Amino acid sequence: MPVAGGAQGLVITAVLGADRHLRSALSGRRRVTPERRDRVKAAIRNSDLPYPTTPVSIDSDRPIGTEHPVHDLAVAVAVLTAAGDMPTLQDTIVLGGLNPDGSVRSTPNLWQCLRSLRERTDVHRVIMPDTDLAPVLDGVQVLGAATLADVVAYAHGRRDALTPAPDAHSSPERTIPHPLDGVMLSPWVARGLAAAAAGGHHVLLTGPDAADRTLFARMLAALLPALTDEQARTLAENRRHDARADGVLVDHNPPYQAPGRLASWSALAGTFRRPGAALLATHGVLHLADAGRRSPTQWAVIRQIIDKRAVFLPIDGTPTRFTADPLLVLSCVDLVSEIRQVPPFIYDRVSVRLHVTHADHEHRPEPGAVTLPELADRVAAARLRAARRWSDAGVSTNAEVPEDALAMSSVFPRASWELLDRHHRAGLLSRRGVAEVRRVAWSLADLDACDHPERHHVEQAVALRLHSVPPTT
Repeated sequence: MPVAGGAQGLVITAVLGADRHLRSALSGRRRVTPERRDRVKAAIRNSDLPYPTTPVSIDSDRPIGTEHPVHDLAVAVAVLTAAGDMPTLQDTIVLGGLNPDGSVRSTPNLWQCLRSLRERTDVHRVIMPDTDLAPVLDGVQVLGAATLADVVAYAHGRRDALTPAPDAHSSPERTIPHPLDGVMLSPWVARGLAAAAAGGHHVLLTGPDAADRTLFARMLAALLPALTDEQARTLAENRRHDARADGVLVDHNPPYQAPGRLASWSALAGTFRRPGAALLATHGVLHLADAGRRSPTQWAVIRQIIDKRAVFLPIDGTPTRFTADPLLVLSCVDLVSEIRQVPPFIYDRVSVRLHVTHADHEHRPEPGAVTLPELADRVAAARLRAARRWSDAGVSTNAEVPEDALAMSSVFPRASWELLDRHHRAGLLSRRGVAEVRRVAWSLADLDACDHPERHHVEQAVALRLHSVPPTT
């Protein structure tokens, strides 16, 4: 009983001669379309394998979709197994489309199918197209097949017929791209960007020059640590959802996406055939320039991302969850009329607010200035400290910490609590704003390698939240 899948994944069973009244050699309770039957038949015959003359009944735990060729390889394996032409592949997921010449081809939604099947079945081996080959799951052997004949040879004992996935830990270390590696940042802007990168906090950038705002958004993406293996696989799943994609791109560099001001819902969230910018920016930076001129449709997508950390797209008529967890960067000119166009719910979730100008980044040394490579090292160390501290809460960054866990572990000086209470009573900080300030204070403390936030960390977090000048202390 080999396992195959579509957007939701399904288990396929083939039985030889189950019903002598079948008019076709490949039919069953779950209807197999003529197009799929022709592809499977051509692939088997062109692989110099015998095609059964006795009717074969195909069944599955879910309807076999007509638009997902990802089922083809599993149907062919099921037919050959039922006919006795190859041994049964035990505890194995089989995924991939088939060309008429017997070659295995990549298909959209393959990784979503794999994730669906892993939630419902206990398997230890995955066979997929060699163009999609990647270490997709921990504790699972992943093998790549170029042709149907290779899969049959593997089932007969030729272990070298399939290609094993590369080592999941062979990715290069994170590097700052040129020319950002030589940029010198002013101390306050560097402090704010580092806090956002260390804690995963959303950012607002204001300033007179759009080019400067875009440059700082790219700097923030460069400061983020290299993606973990799990994060890289999640990003590759989203990228593989693109029907235009050629193979899976497993990349440990945090992505950067900047959708246009007139981007539609589909361009931002995605469709059943193509991922949107929010999916492609997962675990990286999603930059919304001209934030004051964005449409309500785009803000609806952003709200879903902030609330659910996911986007739901209809696949086969069923809402399918795709992880969408980017660090949001809003940028606009420093005008009250522009900033007020950002919905209050979104604006309240933005914890780091900075005013940036050309003078904040230079290629020459200045007193107190810092380079991105130096800052990136501190960010990586701060993230490790946060991940260790919040491991019991099941999160890895300060921005993700639930309020109850934050309240239990916060050791703030009395003067800091009085400062927050004063701002809250004055209407400068909402209840959520107070919690966000505490989270940013933890990120600033992590950057300084402190065990808990001090008063100056809280003061700096308040200044970042209120979009004000840095404190003198």
